[in-house]
Amino acid sequence: LYYSKLNNRYSMSKNYKYLFLFLLLLTGLAFFIYKKNNVKSSMTDSSRDFGIENTDKIGKIFVTDRSHLGYTLEKRNGVWFADSIHPADIEFVNILLTTIRKMSVTNLVPKTAIPNIMKDVATIGKKVEIYDLDGKKLKSFYIGATNQRVNGVFMVLEGYNIPYEMGITGFNGNIGGRFWPLNLIDVRSKQLFKYQVGQIKSIEITYPRDKDESFTLNIEGNSKYKVFPISTTRKVINREVSKGLTERFLSNFEDIRAAYVIRDNMLGADTLVSTVPFASYKILDKDNITKTVDFYPVLNGENRIGLGYEPETFYAVVNNKNYYTAQNSVLKKIFWGYSYFYEK
Repeated sequence: LYYSKLNNRYSMSKNYKYLFLFLLLLTGLAFFIYKKNNVKSSMTDSSRDFGIENTDKIGKIFVTDRSHLGYTLEKRNGVWFADSIHPADIEFVNILLTTIRKMSVTNLVPKTAIPNIMKDVATIGKKVEIYDLDGKKLKSFYIGATNQRVNGVFMVLEGYNIPYEMGITGFNGNIGGRFWPLNLIDVRSKQLFKYQVGQIKSIEITYPRDKDESFTLNIEGNSKYKVFPISTTRKVINREVSKGLTERFLSNFEDIRAAYVIRDNMLGADTLVSTVPFASYKILDKDNITKTVDFYPVLNGENRIGLGYEPETFYAVVNNKNYYTAQNSVLKKIFWGYSYFYEK
């Protein structure tokens, strides 16, 4: 009887031991599955992290496609430049920064669709690299094709093979298009003049076809204006210039933009651009920086060209090295003659 009880106790102890080992193994397995799922969830969350909330820290944006078309936008001393040389189109830059800040995942991609989407990214995708002000890479991702509804675009973060459908809340369109165009010339600034009243020290305007209206305007202190004719044969107007007219003229230089940036110098080429400028501007600002802009008429058959007879389109040359086309509808308010400063 004694040995029978002892054997029963030994058998129960053995069973408890196996139960303990089983529970320990089950706990370990559960912990392993939890860690695996947690890591997978963390990786999935990271693969969705496209946007940059604080775009003020962005110092450089590089965009290119498979054929190496693209552009680089770089911020120096608070000013954005296209390929480190030309001022960038600030409206385009602002749209780009807004897109980077607001874009987010709008839909997950079904597993069955992933291979085709990744194939599109590999063949027609555009790459975007974003750096901070110190040159450290913040984000790098690829932009693929649009979805079937054309209200979203597929993107993939570099280092992952998980595409997502991306968009902006409240915007029904393809945000991928906001990273285009891919030609440097299209992201350059079209600004011809941008002077606040008070920034200009002097303006000299020469009209080869209207020499009597050519003049120099000097701004001396606050609201002290003096106008002189450039032509020595022009009779001087011995009256005070109109303060109101002069300030209206100066305010017209706050925002004058061209229609297009032109890559090459068209002067002397077989074009309709006249070789004689319609007007030549020389502006000296408060920082003693001089800017020159020459406007050449694009001929379209008119017999007469001059003040009051302006053609529709002009070819503009800024500082003898940058070329644009501009419309008379924009420029007309700065085509101002010597006699225009005096009340009639």
